[in-house]
Amino acid sequence: MYRPLFQIRPAMRIWRNANRLALGTMFGTLFSCLQLDPSVQNRENLAQAVNLLTALNGGSQYYIFLSNKLNDGQARTFLKYSNGALSRIDYSGGPDNIWKARVLDGTIFALDNSTNDTVWITKDEGTTWTQVDVPGLTTDVFLHMEVCGSRLYLAKSLLATDPSAYTPGYYTDASGSSYSEWRASGVSLESIPGDLACGNDRLYASLDMTPFLSFAPAAAPESSTSATSNTAPREFSAMAARSGTLLGIHYGDPFYGAGYSSDAGANVVATGNFDAGYTFLSSTESEGALTASDAGYHVGLVYQATATCKFYRFSTGAESPAATASNTVDCGPYTDVELTSMAASGSTVAAAYRANGGSSTGILISSDGGLSFEKLDVSSVWSDQGYITSIQPIR
Repeated sequence: MYRPLFQIRPAMRIWRNANRLALGTMFGTLFSCLQLDPSVQNRENLAQAVNLLTALNGGSQYYIFLSNKLNDGQARTFLKYSNGALSRIDYSGGPDNIWKARVLDGTIFALDNSTNDTVWITKDEGTTWTQVDVPGLTTDVFLHMEVCGSRLYLAKSLLATDPSAYTPGYYTDASGSSYSEWRASGVSLESIPGDLACGNDRLYASLDMTPFLSFAPAAAPESSTSATSNTAPREFSAMAARSGTLLGIHYGDPFYGAGYSSDAGANVVATGNFDAGYTFLSSTESEGALTASDAGYHVGLVYQATATCKFYRFSTGAESPAATASNTVDCGPYTDVELTSMAASGSTVAAAYRANGGSSTGILISSDGGLSFEKLDVSSVWSDQGYITSIQPIR
């Protein structure tokens, strides 16, 4: 019987208010179970999980967002790790489910993948929500979002690359009160965006037409430029950036592959393919299991036939997948396992997954910089269906 990572019960609210769990010892086990339950045993398990989250970035704060949309349900809950304690935040009046989220200067921006032209905003951790209808000539849901510099950038299923096109992206500051248009650089009037990424205050947009990549300073998106060269066979379906470099994952025929830029997007080189049969959940379906840290880039893929998760750590991003350190984790016995989000800091990497049609969820943890991962020894039952969609640092 599957037992998901979180056991969320109404009694948690009472327990949370009465107990702010202080941090104990440093992270001593490679993986732990996150259980939100008032029993003594579960408090001990929660203490272990808090130590785990401390290792994710000692002293940092994170939001963990949830969705039950795949089961036609509502989550209306997210979790917060702060000051050595993990708490549950139930809300009303906001989005039924949070599909993607970003945090900018303490403000949460959320997409629900259901409501056209809409961004949900809360400045008080879900106590009150504002539903913003971003003005524009086209009607569609927002699929992509990224914090870059002091702004939040948004894009729908089409992104204008010409001033005459009616499908721009939008950006706003932490207030979320006004939105300005931005356009990528490309060869046509508009393109299908694969993902947005940010590194060193440079905004990247992958596009479905050659040269597949556009970039601009975050403070001057009107100065978008196309890559000079790109040997990747198609656009990236997920990207991450750091220190003037960029790593992207693309669909292939028949393999998924990687591409890398060492000069902030000016030139992109295809670095090779991942193992046959392994799949990657793109940023149009989730946040994607790709993240950057001080140790490099981390990528997660799944072999559905055997429910095997495989993780790669690229020291620079320039390495080919075949020459990159990787390890596998048994993600069974669940069906249709998919990795939805990754976060990394220091030597700890966390990857969220969904399974069983989105009714189950969990987290895989590495404490050695992504060289090895362990599946959580899940030992509690969550009465609600749903899954983790996003792990986001509070900034």
